[in-house]
Amino acid sequence: MRAISQENVDVYFAAKDRLAAGDHDGFARLLHPNVTATVMGMPEPGPFVGRDAVLDQLERLGLEFDGQRYTDVEIVADRDGWIVLTYRWSVRGSRSGVDVDAPVTVAFRVKDSQLIEVHWRDTRAEALEAAGLRE
Repeated sequence: MRAISQENVDVYFAAKDRLAAGDHDGFARLLHPNVTATVMGMPEPGPFVGRDAVLDQLERLGLEFDGQRYTDVEIVADRDGWIVLTYRWSVRGSRSGVDVDAPVTVAFRVKDSQLIEVHWRDTRAEALEAAGLRE
């Protein structure tokens, strides 16, 4: 993996960590003002356009979970400015107390050390498609 790719992966996980820690200002600083995000498999898939819209949606989701961990991170693609990752997301429901261990697939781009586009999908193929890439 090239150094710039690792920096971009670090931006993605730093944003997730800040949101999980309740550091909404720090999270917002890692979102480009013109960010666009979609979340397939959720009642509100988006698109969420602009920092405030993405922040509002992810804050709502973040309130539902505690103790986020990311394991088994794998870079599926790193081309044309896009990174497609898979990883395991382990959390506990903040109200229910139920442990969740789910696979996550995401396609994202970084501009000026901020997330400019993020698409969470159910499968690798869907994430690659969201990024305009093929396996």
